Amino acid sequence: MNRTTIATFTISYTIRKLTFLPDKSQLVAQTRFGGFQSFNLINNCITNGPMLEHLIQLPDIPLWHGVPVWHCQADGQYYVAALFSQHQTPMPVLWIPSDIPVRRWTQGSSMIALGCDDGHTILLRLPTSHLG
Repeated sequence: MNRTTIATFTISYTIRKLTFLPDKSQLVAQTRFGGFQSFNLINNCITNGPMLEHLIQLPDIPLWHGVPVWHCQADGQYYVAALFSQHQTPMPVLWIPSDIPVRRWTQGSSMIALGCDDGHTILLRLPTSHLG
């Protein structure tokens, strides 16, 4: 607002998406491979890896029964990861077959869309509540 630098961070990876937490105290970055870092704008520290309390506040992270899920890539393999409260690191919950040529992806509050080289789009719709 007053053109003053509030924080400066040095990073060495490609950022795919940036989102502020609702209270504007943290800037959460997602890398092109699905990793996360949180940048604390109050004390200028960086937290590596996803933090459950941050992920559940982001408006574009799908929650599957309250568990944040997102698309990832490692060694050419695409998958959907989830961060369960009892685990410190994300767990793969859905492997995308390697013969599906995923090149682009995006996600919303209840869906992940995978764009393929051959023109196909795969939509992964996530149920957001338990059916009783």
